[in-house]
Amino acid sequence: MLAINQLIQYTDASGQERIERVVLLSRESNAAYLIAVDSDTGFPMRQKISDLLTSIQEGSIKVCDSDPYMKIVDEEKLTSAQKENRDNAWLVIESLLTDEMLLINRHTRGPLVKKIAQQHKLTIDSVYKYLRRYWQRGKSKNALLPDYEKSGGKGKSKTIGSKKLGRPRKYPEIAGEGINLDENLKRIFRLSLDEFYLNKRESRNFSAKEISLYASYKMMIDKYFTDTEYNANGITKGVILPEENLPTFIQYKYLFEKEYDIKKVLIARKGKIAFEKEHRAILHTSTGEVFGPGARYQIDATIADVYLVSRYNRAWIIGRPVIYAVIDVFSRAVVGIYVGLEGPSWIGAAMALANAAANKASFCAEYDITINDTDWPCSGLPEAILGDRGELAGKAVETLGATLNVRIENTAPYRADWKGIVERHFRTIQDRVKPLLPGFILPDFRQRGGHDYRLDAKLDLHQFTQIIIKCVLYHNNSHFLQNYSRDEMMIEEEFETIPVQIWNWGIENRTGVLKWFPDDIVKLNLLPRALARITARGIKFQGMYYSCDRAIKELWFEQARHNGSWSVDVSYDPRNMNSIYLRHDSGRSFDVLRLLDGQEKYKDKRIEEIAYFSEYEKYKYKEYAHEELQAQKDLSSEIDALVNAACLATDNVVDVKQSKVSRIKGIQGNRKIEREMQRQEEAFQLGRQPVGSGTETAPEFVEQVKPDGNPNFLSDLELLKKKQKEKLHGKHK
Repeated sequence: MLAINQLIQYTDASGQERIERVVLLSRESNAAYLIAVDSDTGFPMRQKISDLLTSIQEGSIKVCDSDPYMKIVDEEKLTSAQKENRDNAWLVIESLLTDEMLLINRHTRGPLVKKIAQQHKLTIDSVYKYLRRYWQRGKSKNALLPDYEKSGGKGKSKTIGSKKLGRPRKYPEIAGEGINLDENLKRIFRLSLDEFYLNKRESRNFSAKEISLYASYKMMIDKYFTDTEYNANGITKGVILPEENLPTFIQYKYLFEKEYDIKKVLIARKGKIAFEKEHRAILHTSTGEVFGPGARYQIDATIADVYLVSRYNRAWIIGRPVIYAVIDVFSRAVVGIYVGLEGPSWIGAAMALANAAANKASFCAEYDITINDTDWPCSGLPEAILGDRGELAGKAVETLGATLNVRIENTAPYRADWKGIVERHFRTIQDRVKPLLPGFILPDFRQRGGHDYRLDAKLDLHQFTQIIIKCVLYHNNSHFLQNYSRDEMMIEEEFETIPVQIWNWGIENRTGVLKWFPDDIVKLNLLPRALARITARGIKFQGMYYSCDRAIKELWFEQARHNGSWSVDVSYDPRNMNSIYLRHDSGRSFDVLRLLDGQEKYKDKRIEEIAYFSEYEKYKYKEYAHEELQAQKDLSSEIDALVNAACLATDNVVDVKQSKVSRIKGIQGNRKIEREMQRQEEAFQLGRQPVGSGTETAPEFVEQVKPDGNPNFLSDLELLKKKQKEKLHGKHK
């Protein structure tokens, strides 16, 4: 199946490799329009869809798996100038894209482009440049971003010397050459902006909401660039420095636009409520009809009425899961799902949308369910997504519009009925699985004396997801839609109103609007993001440790051990934490971080299960903490008792009048005697009864033979006994 935005690679007549992008499909006329992605000239050219499919099957044409011409763009890291350039270009071509077929036709394209060029006071070549970039780089708003990463000196400040940087002043003989924007001047600018424009510091009796940027500049000059003061009629006045020593408003405005985010500025000056009401971008709701698969998806979440257990320990009850479903309005087919403990929130919605764009055979294989592509053929991103002002409202959703070119629609307040298709689907799922699942909640749950269904929990999250997948496969392939409204063309075809059959018919007979993007692009734009720490032990994230070839090659861990840890921005898939992803600054690639050896307890686990296990370990530690504290106290008491007894026994035999020298003089001899006694006591004696049995016998010491029959010879043991007796009777020789 061909899809809009796919890349086609082949070898042209001159032997050169050529890559073209599918710009538009018209299945009624068997026409596909493609444009070369690396050409500075040219427009989309028509080819037959049937010829392309034949060439793909024969292998002479290859469908690219990756897209090096698209960017993974972080909306928050774009500068105001970059956003402004992109938005201005988008404003020029947006009206032209309402009917791309007119732009494809060379007879109608010229007049349209000429009219737009005149309207925006641009050259015709500029309009063509915007259109060509839009088509070549993925048909998204961010395709209009210039290649800033190719510009030199990115992020580097110019070296400031004695010469004045920037544009020369128009009248230097009057105003002088001016001063450079050095670090000291930047510091003054920031202090002034915070104090006068953003009202972050208490200053004079004025309202920061009412002054302009230029007024704050004037107040900065008055405060920081006044030299001498004089008294005039009892009023102290200051003398402003000469103009050649003053910064310009252009410099002041330059730093403001470079370092301050307009959204944060508006919130600081007007408040969050006023910003949301008066300045935030409006996401409008579409009320038009849908003409085919992918025209509009609906998304919603519900909390299932069933309690689950943990895969770590099936005795742990982890609560009720959240189910996300994405449904195609035209065919009523379920195109994406997500089951987890997260939400309802943007993270869960993003995972469901990523699943909508993914290959379903691979997805089902992760849950040990084998299907063919025809069993669940729905993959790709739609023209629009309809939500209910919950998960699809906020800055995270901006990525869908800017990078993936998906229009976001939200139902009006208190109008959940506008999203009735997906709401009805949830009720259907609940009704189908209710009689079959242990731990399912019935209406008497909250009644006094009612059964506590939490104790009936038997399924884990993985098993419950398998059940939901099977319900989706049944709905898509076997559920007959009794009330589906068919048009005349559908009636003539005489196919069953089953979601998959409607989907397949729509793909074949209606204008295709499904968008294809590489899996990596979709996932990295939709997966949740968080900070990880580079440490000496590995890349730490949520208590787990990861590594990658790049980190080892660039000695990240050695640097962390020597210089301290630092943070990096990563994306992760909550369904499987075996790997997380570190984006490159170029926006076109990433590193896969994998779990280190020794982290097996986290392998193949979902982030909710890992979080629950981590909290359980903390709970068990807290629960045992007091018992451990008491054991430490008991240990200290026992040690103190032994030490006191040893001190008392030693003090009873030590002569306080004995000199220090005499006490330490015999250490080596005493050690030798003690060692000999220990050897005698530790010697193996077979047949000896264990100590405490009541029948043990005293150790027998080997009698030492007196040398040369000397009657005055004392063995080591006899000498030790003699010294002990003398100390006990107070006799020292």
